[in-house]
Amino acid sequence: GVKVQYKTDDTTNTVDGDVCLCTVPLGVLKRSINGCTDAPKFEPPLPETTAKAIAEMGFGNFNKVVLIFSRPFWDVTQNYFGHLNHSRASRGEMFMFTALTKAPVLIAMMAGEAANLEAPNEVCYSPTTVHYNSLVIFKTISLIQ
Repeated sequence: GVKVQYKTDDTTNTVDGDVCLCTVPLGVLKRSINGCTDAPKFEPPLPETTAKAIAEMGFGNFNKVVLIFSRPFWDVTQNYFGHLNHSRASRGEMFMFTALTKAPVLIAMMAGEAANLEAPNEVCYSPTTVHYNSLVIFKTISLIQ
């Protein structure tokens, strides 16, 4: 069996059970294996292989870019579609798209290093249009600026 001890305000409570399923965000687990006092404490400690996997696991920014076109150039019966980038360096760059219904709008997903990109709109328009042209979906439609 297991004992789970938790605090609410100034009260400490204990619950006994057969097992404990712990679902906390990765950042909380990272704080826990680093011994932060405000993070969950595992007794006995997590196995070394598990702690190492948590320490090495990455997470970061995930952003969305809203692209408005004059008309759709994609299959409007599809709610979402993906795109495999040619190089490893750009693999998180607009890799998944969600299409809005009844509007010529795509929401592009950006992850990894691509999600850290900061640029004014003027810089974003041209590469984005080129990127969409590389998708080779029906025809080229320019972004509305």
